[in-house]
This record gives sequence, structure tokens and C-alpha cells, in this order.
Amino acid sequence: MQHKSISILILLISLSCSVFGQNKTPITDRTITIKATSEPLGKVLDLIAETAGFTFSYSNQVLNTSKIVTIMAENRSVSYILSQLFKDEISYQQVGNHLVLQRAIKQKQKQVAPNTKTSFIISGYIRDYNNGEGVTNASIYDQQTLASATSADFGYYELKFTSDKSSHVIRFSKTGYRDTSFLVNLSTSNAIVNLNLQPIYDPILKPGIDSSQVVIFESPDSVTAVFHDTSAPEKISQSKVAMAPVVTWLTSAKQKIALANIKDSITRKSQITFFPPVGTNGVLSPLVSNDISLNLFVGYNGGVNKVEFGGFANIVRRQVNGAQFAGFANIVGGHLVGAQFAGFSNTIGGSVYGSQFAGFSNVALQEVNGAQFSGFSNITRGKLRGGQYAGFSNIAKQFMGTQVAGFSNLCYGNAYGAQIAGFANVAKNINGIQVAGFINVADTVRGAQIGFLNFARHSTGTSIAFMSFIKNGYHQIQVGTNELNYINVAYRSGTRFFYTILEAGTKIPSLFGSKSQWYYGYGVGSAIGLSKSTDLNIDLGWKHLNKGSYTDYINELTSINITANYKFNNTFSVYAGPSFNCLIANSNNPDYDATYSSLRKNYTFMETDGKYRLNGWFGFTAGVRFL
Repeated sequence: MQHKSISILILLISLSCSVFGQNKTPITDRTITIKATSEPLGKVLDLIAETAGFTFSYSNQVLNTSKIVTIMAENRSVSYILSQLFKDEISYQQVGNHLVLQRAIKQKQKQVAPNTKTSFIISGYIRDYNNGEGVTNASIYDQQTLASATSADFGYYELKFTSDKSSHVIRFSKTGYRDTSFLVNLSTSNAIVNLNLQPIYDPILKPGIDSSQVVIFESPDSVTAVFHDTSAPEKISQSKVAMAPVVTWLTSAKQKIALANIKDSITRKSQITFFPPVGTNGVLSPLVSNDISLNLFVGYNGGVNKVEFGGFANIVRRQVNGAQFAGFANIVGGHLVGAQFAGFSNTIGGSVYGSQFAGFSNVALQEVNGAQFSGFSNITRGKLRGGQYAGFSNIAKQFMGTQVAGFSNLCYGNAYGAQIAGFANVAKNINGIQVAGFINVADTVRGAQIGFLNFARHSTGTSIAFMSFIKNGYHQIQVGTNELNYINVAYRSGTRFFYTILEAGTKIPSLFGSKSQWYYGYGVGSAIGLSKSTDLNIDLGWKHLNKGSYTDYINELTSINITANYKFNNTFSVYAGPSFNCLIANSNNPDYDATYSSLRKNYTFMETDGKYRLNGWFGFTAGVRFL
């Protein structure tokens, strides 16, 4: 008889993986390397137990220990080696650090009747193709029934589903591994599918070899393995929405694992959900796009292709093509092509191609090509091509269209169109018009600003306001006098086309008297260039005249001044010209007879209407201006 030989090589995962460390691992999952040629089964079992650090327990009636066997396994689990030795004839169970071997009780498998709904269970282990270790948190699912499972410790899984079909494509997905699909033709209700998943960058595969040619598993059932290259990341902003607190709270642990692993797009005609994941699409609902979607309270789905209704909220991970209606909120991770209607808010992680209507706010994290309507605010973080209409405020990075708000509009880029607000408008560059109840602010204005206060660094258009401050605009300090012997100081600010005037003055003879005559006033004007050094200024002003302290009586002087302004240089000029003046005064004023009735010896005209006197005359004004 030829001399028998046996050689055993033990490869541990690392130097720290001692027998003591392996005792913490279930016996069947401990990995060893063994090579035995034509040896008795009893001796091989002893070597397996010694190598893996445990003991077998069995009776001679269960095993024929003198049976000659050959086994070669490199870095394989104990369960794998035992399955090669015994096939399905022996079962085993761990008790402490003992593995009890018993004769397997063969259960009668339920035969599948054609076209009859049957409950199926597919189970097995998922392991790493390179090192044989169990792969946990892998996703196993069937697109046909939307049944899903997650691999547990040591890669074990059970996928349960009910179907009237005996042929199903079972998919295995795990981040960092190649997605693999099995076409399983089930003749019985139970099947075992063990799978070795290949890492995406597998050093074993040589360049030029198509991974789809690699056969991973074969079983008594008809199984075909197919690889899918899903290593490319999804170019969609859905991750931003997926990280939102409300979405994170609504997503179960199994759904989070599935979302991390599965890149497939699944479609359905319709779905109904009460609260995630209680719905017809189950755990996989964030991966499924539906034509018609009904969420009785809250729904979390992959996409919408026609219409979606939500009693409280609709949450969509990818894109909406159609319309959404929600009692409270719509949240979409991708783009919207259509319209959204919500009682409170709409949020889009991508771009809007259509319209948003919300009772409180609309938010688009990318572009809007359409319109946003809300009771409080609209926010577009990208370009707006269309309009924003809000009860309180609108915000856009850039826009070409219209912003209308009850309080404020903000564009922190270029604006082409109109900003209309009850209080304030702010834009980096406005190519159009700003109209505000109080203040307009822009860096560059090519168009017009209309408000109470206008601010700009550069303006090539019109600025109409109580006061306008344009950095490169029209700024002058004026000191002058007129026919009434008043000396006045004025500040003129705005643009050459339209500037405003703040002024005050006092009558020279009464300057140091106890009851001096003085005034304050406001005006507007325009400068017309006659030559490089000469302008023609046309000013319209109003002044309230006082004597001593402030006078409550009506003493209002309106003047039109037409002056020629000659510039000696860029900072100094002189001016002079005629004026036309109208004074309306209350004759009941104690100072009327002594002061206001005889401001001029000769009036051009005089009118009386009860206690009010209207006097008009021609005069002059002259002075200097500092630029």
C-alpha cells in the first residue's frame, strides 16, 4: 500500500489571532488552511479541531470515522470545509467550544405549483472573494417583489418573499464591491445561495478579462451570475436632502444601509404609503420611482414620474417629473420638472423647471427656471430665470426676471430685471430697476433706483430718492446767498440727471440777534452739461422759514433756481443765476406783519385766501461749490 502523507498549513489572519482570540469567533466561522490526502475522516476531524481551537462531539453511529477522504482548503471557514466533507448529510451545532455533529434531518421541500402564490426563503452566506471573510451589511433584494434583506454577522442573510413566479433575479449589493445579480429558477420554496462578492478593484482579475465571465456560485437550482459596474457615483444632489434631519429621522437603519449599497433605479406604476417604511414599496421605497404616488401621511420615495399626493409631506430622493401636492411640505433631492404645491414649504435639492407654490417658503438649492410664489420667502441658491413673489423676502444668487416682496429682495450676484420691495432691495449689480419703500443698495446700477434712500458705488442710470449716495456720482457742498440776504449751506448728492439738496440758512443782519431769521429746506435738481467746464443747474426747492425758535405757522418758500456753474478744476466752482420764488404764509403769525409781509418791497404778484397770503417775486442766487 502506497505510503500515505498528510501536510497541514495553518495561516492566521494576523499574528494577534491566537487560539484565545479565535474562541470569540463562532466555530463555524473560524478560518483555517488544511491539506489532507487519502486520510481517515476521524484523523481529518481531529486536525480541523486542533487547528481551529475547538473539539468535535459525535457518536460512531453518526460518522464512519475510518472513511478515507481528501480535502484541500486554503483560508476557508470551518463551515465551508464541513460542507465539502459531508455535503448535506450532517448538521452541526455549537455548544460552548464544542461542535456537535448529528445526522441531518432532511425536510421535505414544498414543491412550487405553477401560477400559485408561494412563500420563498433564499438564504446563505456572503463572503469576500479575496479573503473569505463574511461581508456584513450587504443588501440583498428582488426588484420584482421589492423584498429585501441585509446580511448579518459573518455574512449570513435570509431573503423572504411571496410570489406566483418561480423565476426571480436576486441582486446583491455592497459599497466597495461589484453588484451581482442571480437569475434563480426555484423548484422548491427554499434555496441556499452562498456568494463570494468581488471588490471593485480586484487584484485577481487581470486586465482584459470580462468580469461577467467569472462564475461565482452554482446550486441545484438554476442560477446564473451577472456582474454590474456601479462604481460611478450618482451625480445628483440627493445626498444633501438625505442628510436633512427630518429625512434622517424618517429613514430606518435598513433603509440607510440599502441607500448606501444600492444604485439601481426601480420603477412602479403606483404606490401607497402610510408612514415610511409602511407602504407597498417597503424598505426599498427610497429607491423606487412611481408614476402615481399616494402618501396618506408621509412618504419617502425614489422619484415621481406623474403625480404625488401627501397628506402631510412628500419626500423624494431623486427627481420629480410632474406635480406634487402636500398638506405641509414637499422635499425633493433632485430636480423638479413641473409644479409643487404645499401648505407650508417646498425644498428642491436640484433645479426647478416649472413653479413652486407654498404657504410659507420655497427653497431651490440650484437653479430656478420658472417662478416661486410663497407667503413668506423664496430662496434660490443658483440662477433665477423667471420670478420670485413673496410676502416677506426673496433671495437669489443671480436672476433674470422679477423679484417682488413685501419686505426685501436680495440678489448677491448680477440682476437683470426688476426688484420691487416694501422696504429694501439689495443687489450686487442691477441691470434694470430697483423700487423700494425705504432703501435700495447696489454696487453697480445700469438702470434706475427709486426709494427713500439709494446707495450705489457706480451708477450710469437714474437714482430717485429723498437722498441718494452714489460713490462715483454727484457730490457738492454749496455756500451761497440770495436776494433776501440769506446765507445758506447746502449738500447736493445723487447723479447729474437727478440729485437731492439738503440746505439751511440764516439772514445775515439777524444772525446774532435774539430772534434771528433762519430756514431749513429740501430740494431736487438736474445738471445739464454745456461744456467741459460749464453746467446749467435747474433746482426746485422748498424752505420752511422761522424767526427765533421753530415756527409752527405755515411760512413755506418754494424756489426755482436756474444757475450757470463754472468749474475752475475738479474740486471748486462758482455759480450764479436767477430764481423765481413763491411764499405762502399764515397772516395770524405774530411775526407776519413785521417780517413775512415785507420780505420784498415789490412783489410780482400777491394773492389772499382767508388768513393765507401768497406772494411771488423774481430774485437771484450765487455762491461757490466744492466738489
